[in-house]
Amino acid sequence: MLSDKLIVVTKEDIKKGLHYKIAKEDKFVLIRAGIDTAFYNGFIPNPKFKERLGIDKDSRVVVTISPFKPQKNLKDFIKTAFLLRSRFKDVIFLMVGDGEQREKLEDLVESLNLKNKVFMLGWSADIAEILKASDIFVLTSLWEGLPCSIVEAMCCSKPVVANAVDGVKEIVVDGETGFLIEPNNYAKIAEKIMYLLNDEAVLKNMSAKAYSSIGQEYNINHNLKQHEELYLKLSW
Repeated sequence: MLSDKLIVVTKEDIKKGLHYKIAKEDKFVLIRAGIDTAFYNGFIPNPKFKERLGIDKDSRVVVTISPFKPQKNLKDFIKTAFLLRSRFKDVIFLMVGDGEQREKLEDLVESLNLKNKVFMLGWSADIAEILKASDIFVLTSLWEGLPCSIVEAMCCSKPVVANAVDGVKEIVVDGETGFLIEPNNYAKIAEKIMYLLNDEAVLKNMSAKAYSSIGQEYNINHNLKQHEELYLKLSW
């Protein structure tokens, strides 16, 4: 192998690399995928943003952000909404993104009679606004690297309910900043959402812990500095 170092975003990547004998352990360097944490931490939301989306200001919101492709397993997000539809009249589900599976997902929403519960917003530049207007973030992916959407959600003080895959397990602390669920178990995702929606104190506590758990490790400026230092070290 010609490379001097291999940059990875998760410890899980290192484990896989060693398992498949891609390189020896000393070749791997862990540098997280970062975001502008200061922007999300300090973002002041528009109090009328829900109005702009056509949502009642008192509605509670469960959101997911991802491209509409098989990896993201968004049918489970919709099925979760189906399980919760009758228990929470004031809860709606937002899907931010678009992609190859949109028609299939729209058909599923229609077949489950969820048109008044599940809303597909398409691609959006208003991610901070959407997250601030939401109560819980969900990610149903079957595999991941290090999903920046989870980091963004936690920077916006949102507890996360997500499949326990790859880098997700390194961001979300089960039972503290959210819940980790075995993949393909949307009933368990629904159960954890229901638990959070039924207990305001737990929801607030998890929200606060999610916010405080995202430190410099996930800050893009710190990550850029790490890259720069590594490149300079290797150039000598």
